[in-house]
Amino acid sequence: MSVAAPPGPPANNPAIPFLKTRLPTGKPPWPLVLLAGVHKCGKSYTAAEFSGSDLIGRTFWIEIGEGDANHYGEVPGAHYEIVDHDGSYKGIMYAAWAATKQLRYDDRPNAIVVDNVTQLWEMLTAEIQAIANRRRKDPDTEATITMDLWNVAKKRWGDFIDVLRAHDGPVLLIARLEHTTIVDASGQPTKDKDWKIRAEKNLPFEVDVVITMPEYRTFEVSGVRSLRLQIPRGEKRLIPDFTTHDLMQRLGLDAAGATEPRVYVAPRPDPVDALALTAAESTGQGGVGPAGPGSPRASAEQVREILDLLDRVGPADGPSRLRLVSEILGTAVSGPGDLDPQQAQTVISTLRAPEPGDAEPPEHAGEASQPAESTKPSEDGQQPSPLPVIPALEQVAAEPPRSRPGVEDFGKSLTDAKHLEAVDRVESRIIRDFHATAINNAMFVDLAIAVAERRAELGAPPPVNPAAGALTAILSRAASKRNSLQDVGRIHALIHQHAASGALPQAEAAELLEQCKAVYQAVATHTGASEPQAA
Repeated sequence: MSVAAPPGPPANNPAIPFLKTRLPTGKPPWPLVLLAGVHKCGKSYTAAEFSGSDLIGRTFWIEIGEGDANHYGEVPGAHYEIVDHDGSYKGIMYAAWAATKQLRYDDRPNAIVVDNVTQLWEMLTAEIQAIANRRRKDPDTEATITMDLWNVAKKRWGDFIDVLRAHDGPVLLIARLEHTTIVDASGQPTKDKDWKIRAEKNLPFEVDVVITMPEYRTFEVSGVRSLRLQIPRGEKRLIPDFTTHDLMQRLGLDAAGATEPRVYVAPRPDPVDALALTAAESTGQGGVGPAGPGSPRASAEQVREILDLLDRVGPADGPSRLRLVSEILGTAVSGPGDLDPQQAQTVISTLRAPEPGDAEPPEHAGEASQPAESTKPSEDGQQPSPLPVIPALEQVAAEPPRSRPGVEDFGKSLTDAKHLEAVDRVESRIIRDFHATAINNAMFVDLAIAVAERRAELGAPPPVNPAAGALTAILSRAASKRNSLQDVGRIHALIHQHAASGALPQAEAAELLEQCKAVYQAVATHTGASEPQAA
């Protein structure tokens, strides 16, 4: 029985709103594969084995809380590259994001291995536990993690998964599997047990294939998103002699042109609308604020920054946040429409000062009128310096942006890029020229910011602060190549320069300066410079 094709789009009719559509291609993307197993069952061995597959090009191994990535290089056929990072969430995020941007060789996709995501989720929960403890001002006791903090951890986890979703190549996520006791509706343990993946609970929904390993070298497919390999719901299929290479073949991904990049648009809540909603709920009306009906209003970027700062130092619920902002301005505020640009900047400066990320959030919104202890002047009446300075590098100036003759005009290329894929290609060339030293550090940061701005114009801002990500890469290269002390001094000045311009949040600038200090000490020791401890 033949089925008639659907009719084409009708002629333009001004009464009908524009609707952008596309037809499905029927081609799957390269999958995200979750490999969850008990301890010492061969999870990492299986991933290392896949790195030698002729279906893929390079394999980038992002290790989180393990320490044996070097060892698995001895697996027969293994051929992967270990991605260095500092262990922080930002470092791990940048490593994953940068891995998705690397160029292909021989038109074979690059693979990414994350070993393991259990440690990443436990790190994120440890961070919010520390924040909960700090809110109680009693770090020696375990506080209850509130819903707003769980949302922060889930948001950071979701951003990490979204980065990997955008990768046009296979991704292997390694996790730990444990046999846990099932509890009943009243919370009491029963005699029954079940296997549980130790990670954020929605992870099995977010991947394309779930492989569990309850015993050594025992592989069960417990879930797969595929029209080629069907596993009935609730069943597990034991696969003898399993390899990830064979899995890709069973999914039909080994044929030329069998896959295409994943089309994924992450939901993006509008912080401006969210704050307006909380204002309406707390006051019952829109409110006319101090800015007046005809005055300029705060930009969306300013409102987003205020919300980000409130996530770190402010109360969790909307009404209390509005009271806090009202206390800062000394006048009632019922929504973002009340703020003009100058008032928004006053709120931002107050929430930042003087050491972002270190101030204790007020226990009650009414305390907002009292200055935080960290903002008080020192005994000599001087305000503390907002950012640390390495004395030995203080006099070294930042190098102006430079490139070799004949290097592509990346600014024009970004302007000409009309879609996100074109921006990705330009960014890949920027990263290539950075590693080849065809462009210097200063230009690399400027271009990273320009890439982020172009992405934002096309509707897809990057998952990390572009200046912070670029400077992290610069510091990593400086540490690995043992650059001269003058080069480290230029990086030191570059961090301060972008912090002063507002492109780099001061909290992130402080973290980068600590990394810069470590690089300086390592380079000074390596070169035999006197008194490296002067940092």
